[in-house]
Amino acid sequence: MHDRERRQGFRFTLRQNIPLPLGSEGHAVPALMKDFSSGGAFLYCDQSIRREERVGLIVELPPEVTGTSRRVWCLGKVLRIEEDSASGKFGIAIGFQRSQVLADA
Repeated sequence: MHDRERRQGFRFTLRQNIPLPLGSEGHAVPALMKDFSSGGAFLYCDQSIRREERVGLIVELPPEVTGTSRRVWCLGKVLRIEEDSASGKFGIAIGFQRSQVLADA
């Protein structure tokens, strides 16, 4: 039996290197985004992150998605961690609690 689908919003592939700031200390770990939706994202990083950890990230959405290139700030928390023992990477599922389109520079 399959797990019930919990995603909200359309998910699309978005391969993008991003710094992933953790908590309020501002410490960031490098991450590779796999996919993105209005409700969350899935990414890979070399470091495990605590479940429920608050994270913030800035994502560059391509014109194919928004009609023009847009930067979006997202605040969320880690919902799930998947360890890939073959690569040593950690898959991180983030659920967004807030997001905001940033003004053009």
